[in-house]
Parts: sequence; structure tokens; C-alpha cells
Amino acid sequence: MTSYVGLLQQGLFYGFLTVLLVSTAIAVLYTYCRSHFESLSAEARATLLFNLCVLPVVVMALLLLSALLPSLLQILGMGSDHCEGHTEGHIHFCLIHRPALLDSWLLSGSAFVFLGMLTAIVGNILVDVSRSWRFRKVLANYQTVSVRDSVHVLASDLPIAFSWGIWSPRIIVSTGLLKVLSPEERAIVIAHEKTHMSRRDGLFGLMARAFSIVHIPQIRKHLLTDWHLANEQLCDKTAAKLTQDPGAVAELLLKMERLYQAHFPFRGAPVLGVMGNDSSKLPARIEELLKPVASESCVSWLLPCAVLVTLMLFGVHDQIHEAFEHALGLLID
Repeated sequence: MTSYVGLLQQGLFYGFLTVLLVSTAIAVLYTYCRSHFESLSAEARATLLFNLCVLPVVVMALLLLSALLPSLLQILGMGSDHCEGHTEGHIHFCLIHRPALLDSWLLSGSAFVFLGMLTAIVGNILVDVSRSWRFRKVLANYQTVSVRDSVHVLASDLPIAFSWGIWSPRIIVSTGLLKVLSPEERAIVIAHEKTHMSRRDGLFGLMARAFSIVHIPQIRKHLLTDWHLANEQLCDKTAAKLTQDPGAVAELLLKMERLYQAHFPFRGAPVLGVMGNDSSKLPARIEELLKPVASESCVSWLLPCAVLVTLMLFGVHDQIHEAFEHALGLLID
């Protein structure tokens, strides 16, 4: 059976193998280096952790694209038949010379597992989008007192402030919170939430949660927890720049924590479903506020390195294509 089904079988197998190797490497690396990440700034940690969350899926996509690039170029009329000279019975991984569906429990089992992972990724994205739409309906039940510069003030006695939205983020603040805050404290809260909004943390959070599904569950939990904390610390730092007084932001965090404990002692899906049940990260946030400026040097190399690796992968696409086919031949034989 020579069709796209055979190509899909091989693609899913290579996808599974790639994410398995990359996620295992990250698990070993992060287990060893997690404590050393504290020496980095909050911004550096947030950037690095997000990249670790999505790295297995990104590497998988780049490798598969590179392996299929010879046939893609041929389809576009930019290359000759790269399969000329192959011996009879050669196992192809090609969009033109599509491979037969192989009778192999290893390939079929791995492909089935990875198909389940991809389904979970898509399902996670759909669930997040669905929750966002449902939450929009919940917000519609509250009267909007004012809207200014993407800040929506809701008529509610609950002390709430958060940024919300995947595609078009906005800031939600309650009248109940504004009543108990001084003008300086209000400015700090808005500055914190505007940092979330400008960084598109809603969208990047969706991507981090979805693509990290391929990680080992315990490592995924650590990555997402640490990424969320780094984002909060980064927004705290940004708000502290506004007042030039980190101590004022730390005092506000303590005040907000007391308000939350008074209104939502059990953290059981309160505040319109925004607050979670996670334990407070207040000590870590205050420590980050008061410590000296940390290093960001490693993050400055991330983008150049990513571009260089991508160009290298596409530059050796013929070799990667041949390696995929040769490795599969060894496994089948």
C-alpha cells in the first residue's frame, strides 16, 4: 500500500522518537540545573523555561520538515529527483515516492502513541480556548464601570485584578479592590498586569501548556510552575521600576495576600475562576524583588543560536533525509 498513510506512519514514528529523545535530555538537564536557574533574572528564566516547554515539539517539526525538504523542493520545481539511484525495495520517506505502510509493531505502536500526544496537544488548546470563551460570558454578568487604556473596571466587592485574554488581552480590576488601594498601589497593580498583557502571557501560556504535554509529567509540572513564577516575578520587577521602591511592591504583595486569604481562604475556584489552588509563591516573589539584578547573558544567545541551528538543519537536509531512511531500514531489517 503506497500512499500518504505510509508516510504518516513514518512521520509519526520519527516524531515520537524525536520528542522522546529531546524531552529525556531536558529532563536530565533540568533536574541537574534547576537550582542554578535561580541565579538568572526573572526575565531570563521566563524566556528559558518557555523555550524548554516547547523545544521537543519545535525540534520535531524542524527535523521532519528538513527530512521532507528534498521532495518539497522537487515539487516546487527547485530540484531534481532525489530518489534516483536508490535500489529496489528502498524504504522512502518522501512526498513524491510515498512509502508503503510497513508491517512493524515498533513503528505502528510508536505512531499510535505519538498520535495520542498530538491529539492531547490539540485538545489542550481547544480546552483553553473554550475556557476563555466561557469566561468571557461570566464577565458579561458583571457591570463594567469604566474602560480606559485596556483596563476594565468591574462592579464587584471581590478584590480582584488580573490580565485575561488569549488573542486580545485586557486587564480586569474590581471596584472592591480599588477602594482599598491607594493611588500609588493602584498604579503598581496596573503596571504589573500591563506587563502580563504586553508580554502576551495568555497566548504563551496556552502554548507552554499544550506543547509541554510531550514532557515527562513531573518535569512538565516543574517547568510550568517555574515559568509561571518567573512571569509573576518579572511583572513585580517591572512594577517596582515604576515606584523605584521594591519595598513598596513587596508590601503591596503582602496586602493582596491578606485580602485573598480573607475573601478566598480555600482558593477553591474563586474570583470568577481566575485564582487557582496552588500554594502561595509570595516568599519567592518578595525575595526576587529584593535581590540584586541577576544575569541575563545566556538568554541573549538564545535567538542567534536558534536561527543558526535552524539554518544548519535546512542546510544538511539531504543528509537528514538519508539518515532517516537508513535508520528506518536498520530498524525494519
